[in-house]
Amino acid sequence: MAIAGGLGLLAASLPWKAAAAVVAAGVAVLLIVLLSAKLRRLHRPQSAALSRSNPASADANVGDARDLRGPRLLFYVGAVTLTLSNVRPLVGLTVSELLFLAAFAGCVLAVLRGHAIARLPAAVVAGVCVFGVGGAISSLGARAPEASAAEVLHAVYVLLLWAWTGTMVLRSRRHLLVAVALWTLSAAANAVDAIGQVLDQGALANSLYGTRAKGFMDHANDLGGAAAVALVPALMLATPTVSRRLSVRAVAWVIASVLAISIVLAASVAAILAAAVAIVVWLSSPLVSNPARIAASAAVAAGLLLALSGVGGVISPTERLEQVTGTTDVQAGSGSGETRLQMWKAAWSRIEARPLVGNGFDTEGTAVTILVGGRPSSQAVHGAPVAVWYEGGILALAGLLVLAWGLCAGAWRRLVGATGTELDLTGWALLAAFVGWLVFSLSGPFYFQQYGWIAAVLLVAWHAHSAPARAADGAGALTAAQPAFGARAGR
Repeated sequence: MAIAGGLGLLAASLPWKAAAAVVAAGVAVLLIVLLSAKLRRLHRPQSAALSRSNPASADANVGDARDLRGPRLLFYVGAVTLTLSNVRPLVGLTVSELLFLAAFAGCVLAVLRGHAIARLPAAVVAGVCVFGVGGAISSLGARAPEASAAEVLHAVYVLLLWAWTGTMVLRSRRHLLVAVALWTLSAAANAVDAIGQVLDQGALANSLYGTRAKGFMDHANDLGGAAAVALVPALMLATPTVSRRLSVRAVAWVIASVLAISIVLAASVAAILAAAVAIVVWLSSPLVSNPARIAASAAVAAGLLLALSGVGGVISPTERLEQVTGTTDVQAGSGSGETRLQMWKAAWSRIEARPLVGNGFDTEGTAVTILVGGRPSSQAVHGAPVAVWYEGGILALAGLLVLAWGLCAGAWRRLVGATGTELDLTGWALLAAFVGWLVFSLSGPFYFQQYGWIAAVLLVAWHAHSAPARAADGAGALTAAQPAFGARAGR
């Protein structure tokens, strides 16, 4: 009682921003404790059902096919250049998009040469098919049918073909961990450039996005989203179970630190919320050790203090929150609550009139006209559920919901009975990152940003190979061949 009363007096004596931060941290801790206790009760020995392997996936896990070495290398380079979104050398495609397309072509060539085709989870295939049908129907009536159809094809590639490419080339636990490490390294390079923008140092540092950092990205929100999605995978790489070498864990902690700093510098409320949700999912796992929980909690506390204090001339997240939740706009596109409500009302009136067929995924089809400061302004609809329904109709929304639910539910079923190997921790981290990405997508315009969807791509690859790898582990087949990430071979 005395402790509770003292905490209440402390909260009452703090400014409202600090008190809100304390309350948010307390709620997060409570959620972690409750979820962790629930998961411990559900934790059970690995069921026999998870040991049954898919023949095609098993074939993709054992050994190494020479036909896939080239595509795998291209996939790796694509992962490490993922956040270079403002570098588009060919027909508007980024460097990573070109590399991933080349990796996909290499996988197709390998299949033509006789390599087994990797199988994807049924929910992924079904969800993308339903989404594609809805997008195709909506594109027929779009103002720019060709542009809308091209965006639907882009979605099919990102959600299906890119995931298939990852499943084909990432044939073992080590392949998957290398891809995760390169992805987090790319996000960290983006974060370092953002820090350079704030300090006005470095030849690569671009100009600030107003009073917010953006790194190599086109928008400050993209910087925050890329860092938020990659944060938990970086924390996963810093655990001793996954990385045996102290030097690797030290680098992972540095990466996690600069990612946390860049989220604050981006001043993205959605990114902060996404990172918080992902961390709660990660720390709730019974597989995460107590030292890892303490270290991650300390990092979160440091980030909260930094968020409250602000950094130099960059707007603080608390000031940005006031701007976003305000009822008036300083300028068009500032993102106030009133502006978002107007967007949703305009989009919903169109949805009510034609719920089955969307407005199209072209530039005009994704935007609505609202009043900002008394003047008409055309802005893209924000918020994935409303935006997808508005642009692609009910089928497009249903397809994405099937895909997201299938990935999350499938990963949950396999992780509830996990045994605590580096493969299981990788699955938890990718699930947390994907959930964080879903949270982030609830705020901004709906695009197929690869820096976020890579969490889904790697989760699909993990899902396809996790059961066969566990079966092989039980037989002792992969234990010696696949040392923990960062361990020396033969140790």
